[in-house]
Amino acid sequence: MQHRVILPSYMVFIVLFGHILSACGGLEAPTSPRLNTTGVNIVEGSPEAIGLLAFINHISTTYDVLDQRVPLESRAAEHIITHRNGKDGLFPSADDRLFTHIGQLDAIELVGPSALERLLYFALAHGWYPVNNDVLGVFDEVTISYGAADAILTLVNTASRQELDQVVGLNIIAVESILLARPIQSMEALAKLYFVGTNALEILKDHVTPNTGYCLGYNDCSSDLICAGMSYDEHYLPGKCVDAQIQIGENTPCTAEEACLGTLNCVGIEESSAGWCAQAWKTARVEQHDSTPLTFKHGDTTPSHIFVSGLATYVVELSIELNIEHDAPESIGVLLKSPQGGIFEIASGLSSTTLKHIVTTVPHGLQANGAWTLLVSSQNRAQTGILQNWSITLSSDWQ
Repeated sequence: MQHRVILPSYMVFIVLFGHILSACGGLEAPTSPRLNTTGVNIVEGSPEAIGLLAFINHISTTYDVLDQRVPLESRAAEHIITHRNGKDGLFPSADDRLFTHIGQLDAIELVGPSALERLLYFALAHGWYPVNNDVLGVFDEVTISYGAADAILTLVNTASRQELDQVVGLNIIAVESILLARPIQSMEALAKLYFVGTNALEILKDHVTPNTGYCLGYNDCSSDLICAGMSYDEHYLPGKCVDAQIQIGENTPCTAEEACLGTLNCVGIEESSAGWCAQAWKTARVEQHDSTPLTFKHGDTTPSHIFVSGLATYVVELSIELNIEHDAPESIGVLLKSPQGGIFEIASGLSSTTLKHIVTTVPHGLQANGAWTLLVSSQNRAQTGILQNWSITLSSDWQ
């Protein structure tokens, strides 16, 4: 398989972490050479490596730039330029020796961890690293952007066997290859895995590509919008492109009788008679309509998930509604698990098969975006039931 790397016209910093492990069971995981020096960790072929090499090999990168602006120790700067420019000392010319991998740069005399760190920071500050929509390369005839690559690598390194097989839709042989090779550092390493070819890469790309209005980073949105509400749990949910500028009337008091200006919503009035005005995108009501059988024979707790994204970072208001089919609702216990893993008691014994519960004390720092899980249990193990549906309503803010 041949892969060609396309350098973007301008770049920003993205860091890829981890090691490539050798697989077992007859499948050998491909390796991606890594430069290991004290304080510096660079994967060959990663966005940081490509950006750094593009900076070093550019005609605008002169001895004075390296010596005075980066700045490097003068002899280190001289050695880099001397190697790159070749015997005639001219650049560009026929005998130039461009740096094609980080190992070559690391081998230059006096170019140690300190010099590499300075070069990385300078390249970052001056736009040599790729943005999300820049093309990283073509792998098995599938064009992958830097943003998609970052999302794909996060997915294949964190998702469970069941998620890769049933949710993403990969062939089970490809799934096993991925699990054996973890952690996978680069798209090139991923594309070399057994049974991970064109079809698998297209499936992965489609799975992580956000729909219109959604985003996996700030560069997926237009210049007047930001990407809000990506989840940083194992589900890696996309955010939404929103206008985060303060609107006229935002954060002013409101009541059920006194509405907010324009498109602002009055939030907080479920808990008290007075609320405050907030932009519509900071609030959401998300529903789970798929019914879930409830069995308690072995003391089981039945989970049901709702995935939330596109909100501001922290929860300021939280309420739950649910509808259960059960002969003895008074024996039912309901818990809510937050994206961070915190547990809230929603009910211990229901008075009816429907419930609306407002969490009156929301902990400071509770994150809004990610997987919220309803946990249903019963004191009577012989009984069964159905969780018909449930919903979560959230209001959010930046602090």
